[in-house]
Amino acid sequence: MNIAISLTEIPAGLERVKAIAPEAEVRLMPHGAALDAHLDWAEIVFANITPEQIRRAPRLRWAQLNSSGFEPYLSLRDWPGVLTTARGITSKACAEHVLGLMLMFTRRWLHFQQRQRECVWDRRPQLVGSLVGQTLGMVGYGTNAQALARRAKAMEMRVIAVKRDAAETPLELDELWVIDRLDELLAQSDHVAVLIPMTMETRGLIGAAQFEVMKPGALLYNVSRGGIVDERALLTALQNGSLGGAALDVFEQEPLPPGSPFWTLPHVVVTPHLGAAWGGMWDAALDLFCENLRRFRAGESLLNVADLARGY
Repeated sequence: MNIAISLTEIPAGLERVKAIAPEAEVRLMPHGAALDAHLDWAEIVFANITPEQIRRAPRLRWAQLNSSGFEPYLSLRDWPGVLTTARGITSKACAEHVLGLMLMFTRRWLHFQQRQRECVWDRRPQLVGSLVGQTLGMVGYGTNAQALARRAKAMEMRVIAVKRDAAETPLELDELWVIDRLDELLAQSDHVAVLIPMTMETRGLIGAAQFEVMKPGALLYNVSRGGIVDERALLTALQNGSLGGAALDVFEQEPLPPGSPFWTLPHVVVTPHLGAAWGGMWDAALDLFCENLRRFRAGESLLNVADLARGY
């Protein structure tokens, strides 16, 4: 069993891997092009291997990604191997990221930060709001959305969500609908969190028509993929004031170009695609890989298998 592991993306874990698979030959390597030299050899890869590298790896049976999304890999539908993702290991961090931004907008932290720079004591209670009683609408209901829902309910919010194939509403939600009711969700929500995977069906899902039905002054949070939200339509909604603000962690072009108006628009917060990141994520990724390695050797089903046919 030949295992290639990206050294720079995980902490030292060779001993743990060898304890599970003592017969394996394990090669640690820097992230990126160094993997190319091992593609003819590797049977298992734990790294963000590219689709092109997978096609050039004749012996590869299983690849474990360090990311949750896998839209670049949908072209591998006919690949006979197994692709698994890191889904779930960053859900709590993602939920904290969105919740923090919701509090920031609601409590007007951007405003008071500016007043601090101006040395102005702006003590007007009417400026600040509360999340209590507000509605959070989540577009998508995977592990990130589930973690966010639990935290939002603790803040006494109304929480609703849409997904592709909604069933019975879980306890942490007030309503769970099929995605055909997206406009209804948008019309009711004070905060809209985009948490749905990128697929052919979800590209451009939030566009001009959706911004028109949103509550005046609503706030948008995109921590999924940039292409799900039409950036031109978003820019228009922000500039004409129909949207109260946006927190954007992902963009169609990354890094976000210096000339993008999103950098300087008021009521817009830009973060560099780290909304789900946290310092212990590589340890958690190693835990997941080790459990899957145990399952792989035992012939058991792996965790987080990417459904390349469905796209999520």
